[in-house]
Amino acid sequence: MIDLLYVTHGRIDLTRTTLPRLLEYDEFQVTVFNNASTDGTGEFLKDISAKKNFTLLTSDRNLNLSMITKNFWFSSDSEFVAKVDNDILLPESKEWINRFVDTFGRMRRLAVAGLFHFDFPKEREKELATLETNGLIIQEYVGGNYVARRKAVVHSRLGGYGLWGWTEAQIEIRKKGWLIGYPWPLVRVLHLESGNEDHEFRIRRGFGLEKARRFDKEDQRWFFGERRICDGPT
Repeated sequence: MIDLLYVTHGRIDLTRTTLPRLLEYDEFQVTVFNNASTDGTGEFLKDISAKKNFTLLTSDRNLNLSMITKNFWFSSDSEFVAKVDNDILLPESKEWINRFVDTFGRMRRLAVAGLFHFDFPKEREKELATLETNGLIIQEYVGGNYVARRKAVVHSRLGGYGLWGWTEAQIEIRKKGWLIGYPWPLVRVLHLESGNEDHEFRIRRGFGLEKARRFDKEDQRWFFGERRICDGPT
């Protein structure tokens, strides 16, 4: 069983779409954290919790996401922890979970396996198709939707002095010798807020933030130009 954190702050329309799909996964023990929503989310969560099995936590004050996540890690006794945002729609097929667990088993230094919601150029997909099943595209860090080996992340400085964010925490984790990346084949999830051409989303690079128009050619060059490929046991 994987302990999974799902945090919502408003945006009830997204929660109505993504949470029911998430709760179809028996492989997750889900904790929903209602982070001071004022748009009817609380009432919706109470209603659905009467029909579905998950833990519901509520804060009347808007808390820092990094601190919520770190406390969740400490409260878990599972080997693996996960986080999915309320704007992420998971695949209907659940086959990827066993593949993730198998990858963690083969790669004992793997700390974080990311879910992928960026556009992916087809020509690069063909190049990477030679990777063995359960390969790993190694990254410096992945996005905020992932499965992680709890012992590898729980003592990071996420939410610490200066309120370290997830990117900074992963950089620290990597420096300790752990691997981070996207298992191959990619597990594609739908980022509901980035599904139109006019939406701008932020891509983290190092400690800075830069805006990009979806996943353009420049970002594709960055994504594929600064990572290594690992397709064997580590």
